[in-house]
Order: sequence, then structure tokens, then C-alpha cells
Amino acid sequence: MTHGPTCAPCWSGFPGIRTAASKSCCRTGGENQTHDRWSARTLSAQRLVVTGDGGSLTVSRLFNVRNKTVQREALVKFDLMRSGSDVVSYSGPELRQPDGFTFMALVNMTRDFRVGTAVAFEPSVLCNALVGYYDTRSRLQLKESIKRLMQAVITFPDFSVQLAQKFLHPARGMWSVALDPQIVRLFGASNYIWLDLQLRRELTEGLATWLYGYIRGQSYLNPTRLELLHEASGSDAKSVAAFQRSLYPALRELTERGVLEPGARVQDGVLHWRRTPRAQGA
Repeated sequence: MTHGPTCAPCWSGFPGIRTAASKSCCRTGGENQTHDRWSARTLSAQRLVVTGDGGSLTVSRLFNVRNKTVQREALVKFDLMRSGSDVVSYSGPELRQPDGFTFMALVNMTRDFRVGTAVAFEPSVLCNALVGYYDTRSRLQLKESIKRLMQAVITFPDFSVQLAQKFLHPARGMWSVALDPQIVRLFGASNYIWLDLQLRRELTEGLATWLYGYIRGQSYLNPTRLELLHEASGSDAKSVAAFQRSLYPALRELTERGVLEPGARVQDGVLHWRRTPRAQGA
């Protein structure tokens, strides 16, 4: 199926969640705020998909790889992309890899609903899908992540979009979230990046998860300058040499998990690496 520029993404859905609405997935327009409901089912599909400009954003410095022991910045502003005189910029709280995972989960899960609709869900279901368990801590982390997305604004030359627009999180019962109606404009392209949900969940949050998305987004894994990866990942390493040292554990993990072929090496500031046939498939 192909989409016009204003169509919502047509995706396989987020494992562990099923929408109660019609399966027609190309419905946009309006800002209906009624609460439709996600319902849990047995995990079956094991893929999370990102696409279009949204796919590019997930492997930019927007969702950076900084260590969780480093305090987050309350407000950051920076340019995400430049094309001639056009600039795409970000303003909001510092976002990290877990926030990116939450964002892509929300986008995948709400794909069957009219944009702007507030959709109810069990926080336990989403926590289990994202981190594999549910407890007081994971519930709080999910709430704080969505609240950060509400404050996050990406500004394009002709429009701005919040990464989440409305979020109700009562102490008891179901939560609900609504995405900005403009969110569909991030996902108008027809090229898809598929991520294995279980593998993404099990990788160490940070550089390993960022590199996994980067690798899956490349049609061919060319030798890559460390300087480019250092800047694009938003790493807080003080130098390229320091970044190189932090890179080795992530490369080793991705090799052990079957994403990279053995033998990845750095020579003259360039990373030479090859992905496995498994990592190339859809």
C-alpha cells in the first residue's frame, strides 16, 4: 500500500497492543478527542517500524545516547537538519534513547485512529512492551517520558509539531494519549525502517540502540567517519577518541546479537563494518 502526503502511516502495529477501531489505517483529519481504547493481546508481530522523516529523527541527535548518570538538561535548542536555507530545529527538554523508543511506540500504536484522538491504554501493557516488565519504577519512567515528549517541539519551515499533545495519567485505571494532528507530516515517505522489537528492547540503551537504528536505516553500510557518528548520536564524549572507546562495547554487543559481522574495526578515524544478512532483511 502506498500513501499520499497527508495519510497516516500504514504499519503492522505495535506488538502487545491492538486498537479497537476500524482497521482502515489511512484516516486523517479532524481533532476528535473521544477516548478510543487499546486492548492487549498475545505478542505476535515482532517488528517496530519507523519511516520517512520520522525515521531520520530517531537516528539523529534528537534522542541522544548520553549516559543515564548524567543529569538531563531541562531545555535545549539546536538544529536537527539543514537543506539550503531551510532549517529543522528542536526545542524542549533533553531527550534520550528511551524517549525515542516511547515516541515510536506511541506512533505505531495509534496508527489506526484518526489523528488527534485521545486513545486509552493500560500502562502495564506499554511498559511490558517497552522494557519487558511492569512495576512502580517502569510506570513512573513511562509517565515522565511521555511528559517530556509533550514539551518537545520540532519546527519545520512551514509548521511546528509536538511529539505528544495530550496525556492523562490517573493514579488508577487507564491512561490516555493524543498525538499532534501534524504528526502525520513527519511520516509521509514510503521508505520503511523495520526494527526487531525484542532485540531493540534487549539491547543496552544508549549507543547500542542508536547504532541499531542507524544500521537498519542504511541501504548499504559504508565505511563511516567516527566524527559523523559522534556528532549525529549526540554523544557526550569530549572527543572523537573518547567516543571511539565508548563505541567498542556497543559494536561488540551488536556483533554478539547478530546485527554486525565480526571484524568491525576503526582505521584512521573511519569505522569499517558490515551488517549481517539478518540485519539487512525487512
